[in-house]
Amino acid sequence: MNDAPLGDYLRDSYNMEIAYPKLRSVHATAAVGPDHVLFAGVGGDIVDDPNAVRSEEALIRYPGWEAEYSLKVVGEFKDYPTVFLFTTRPAHKGLHEAGAQATV
Repeated sequence: MNDAPLGDYLRDSYNMEIAYPKLRSVHATAAVGPDHVLFAGVGGDIVDDPNAVRSEEALIRYPGWEAEYSLKVVGEFKDYPTVFLFTTRPAHKGLHEAGAQATV
């Protein structure tokens, strides 16, 4: 399933969750899975420019601050192992590889 346009993705997620009650979409949110593992993520590109134009139609793109804000809830689950799901890989600070700078 493609995240863009976001309205279609959310409608499809809603319908899948009706058909499969244990399934959860974690686009810009989090969900607790089996064995109390927290899954969280943001689909699309996360860009470093805080003034970047966000997009949810032809492609999904958010400024890093928005992705960080969306996943702020993760901090409420300090004792849970966490799996993050992203489509833009994070920057590797040690190897200076390109990627998103946003941190949660």
